[in-house]
Amino acid sequence: METATALWMIIVLAIAFIFRWLRILSKNSEAQIKQNEQLIEQMKQLNEQLKEQSAD
Repeated sequence: METATALWMIIVLAIAFIFRWLRILSKNSEAQIKQNEQLIEQMKQLNEQLKEQSAD
């Protein structure tokens, strides 16, 4: 009986750890997406500036 309880506790802790790890990875990917969007915006602005300079 005690062995079964210990196994259940180990399983529950493992699941909790996996979900915590997934949440951390999710937050990291959200930050990466925001950073990529900022880089894209900067590239668009640079592209516009180059177009204006070449038109002059």
